[in-house]
Amino acid sequence: MKRILLACAIFPLLVSAAVTGQWRATAHPVNATTHQPQTIGIYVNLAQSGSQLTGTAGTAGTMLPIQNVVVSGNVVTFSIAEGGGNTSFSMTDTGAPTISGSVTLATGQILPVTFSAVR
Repeated sequence: MKRILLACAIFPLLVSAAVTGQWRATAHPVNATTHQPQTIGIYVNLAQSGSQLTGTAGTAGTMLPIQNVVVSGNVVTFSIAEGGGNTSFSMTDTGAPTISGSVTLATGQILPVTFSAVR
């Protein structure tokens, strides 16, 4: 029983350590005015300090602090506040060199993305 409790306490820390670093993805949201797809780079910088996961996320020109961080199993979710709304991120660590996920814009548009480590 002690081993199970210890594993439950340590597992979220291991997942957080796995996502620590700089990540980049490319997304293709549809412009609300022109209705044309556009290409944007999305950047996420994550750092673990003990049991806390902190960092920034956004586009190359606008990196904002992450908030509402939740680590559940191998999934990390968080959001950033921008432009009067929130953009939400979900990252699933599968142990691969990339992390699959999605970005939900304040408009409700969901963008599937694959995050790659920035070296």
